[in-house]
Amino acid sequence: MSLPFGGGVDQTVRVHGKESYQAPFINDAGLYVLTQRVMQDCPNYRPPTRLALDRRHPNVRGYYLVKETEAKPVVPGASVLQWDRIYAQIPKTREEGGIYSFDRPGFDGTESVAGRVNITAVTLTGLTSSGLGFARWDLTTANAHGLEVGDTVRIVQPGGFTYTDPSGVRRRSAGWTLNYRVIAKASATQFSVPRQHGLIISVKSAPDVPYIQVFARSRGPRRKLVAARVRYEYFLPGVTEGVDRFEDIAALQAFEIYDTDDGSTATTLSTTTEPTLSDYKDMVSNNELLVAEDSRVDYWMGNIIERRTIFVQAQ
Repeated sequence: MSLPFGGGVDQTVRVHGKESYQAPFINDAGLYVLTQRVMQDCPNYRPPTRLALDRRHPNVRGYYLVKETEAKPVVPGASVLQWDRIYAQIPKTREEGGIYSFDRPGFDGTESVAGRVNITAVTLTGLTSSGLGFARWDLTTANAHGLEVGDTVRIVQPGGFTYTDPSGVRRRSAGWTLNYRVIAKASATQFSVPRQHGLIISVKSAPDVPYIQVFARSRGPRRKLVAARVRYEYFLPGVTEGVDRFEDIAALQAFEIYDTDDGSTATTLSTTTEPTLSDYKDMVSNNELLVAEDSRVDYWMGNIIERRTIFVQAQ
């Protein structure tokens, strides 16, 4: 309702016109902001009547006062002042896409990341009739080995089996464990490594059969641009459940790698980090999201608080 000009003494704040609504976010059509123009007759330019922040809108449910603009005469010299009272809802949580410069962790290639895969057959090849030449073991595994040429693989030969040495003497193996580089891959269950002179691989020693352990491929830490999700969450102390003050809103902490030996931060994952390399690779397989940097917590409008968190996918 309009208020006539004049020097009356009525200092009641009156609504002038209808509420107007705004959608403050590009990718969210929610009308979270309401503006209401008010007027007040203030002879001799007395200060207008102000309200405390967070006061509910008298007629529209779910909107809280976040700001009042500067009061000005409706026309120069008039004793009637007008200003806007701005109310806002607590916005819903939303996410936006973006690009982020992510410090992708390195992989220490000395960590076994697969369970044992039994060796079912072994063939020694590459020797000439004179016993000279390049020798290799062609190995067959019970299940897919997941190896590529150049990968590191651990071969474990349990002890306890007997064999005949070149001089005809029967001996008992003490067992051994060595790491090798794959030099050839014939199929998903067949690969080759250089033969280690003096060692025997026996597939007849059940239940202590030889087996392999596959190692992660090493990679160095690297900063790269990746797709990101930016999540915005909103809180109003005294209204949002469990939030009574600004300090009740925790900033989500950025993903970090720790060395379990000394507690220092690390950039490369291994068996002695938290998380371990195998745990991290599970996170990659499960498409888990990592907090890229500590959340930023700040006031959005009035006492409504915004928490902004950037997430990237483990990779």
